[in-house]
Amino acid sequence: MERRKRQRLAGFDYAQTGTYFITVNTADRACLFGQIAQGTMQLNTFGEAVAGCWRDLPRAMPAIVLHEWVLMPNHFHGLVTLEATGKHSLPDVVRTFKSVSTRVANQVRNTVGSTLWHRSDYDQIVRNETDLDRIRQYIVDNPAKWDQDENNPVRWQA
Repeated sequence: MERRKRQRLAGFDYAQTGTYFITVNTADRACLFGQIAQGTMQLNTFGEAVAGCWRDLPRAMPAIVLHEWVLMPNHFHGLVTLEATGKHSLPDVVRTFKSVSTRVANQVRNTVGSTLWHRSDYDQIVRNETDLDRIRQYIVDNPAKWDQDENNPVRWQA
């Protein structure tokens, strides 16, 4: 059995108060959530449903605060702050988002048991204000830079 590469910082407590940057890709990088038009993400019905799942997370997890985020055609970027150590961990937040959005997506698509997200995700600990400002700008600029994005399937065909 193939071992998965450890994605998180060894020894770090991901239930610790702090701000984190997460990225989650769709399974097989399928473009499911809409399209980029003139540098702006245009969510389809499916994308609107998934975006709603992200916006609703603080209802289920009141100790988190959502900041900048963007749902792209085949991936998601978001900043989240855990406000209370031990209430929720970053893996809890990601797992809940992926689980709830998959369930909602399957309802919207009228499918059962379809996989929406890639099994792994990427996260980064936001260490300081400079880091936070850089990541915020990256998220805001992401749709406008879709032509150069490594997740853009048009780039794979070139």
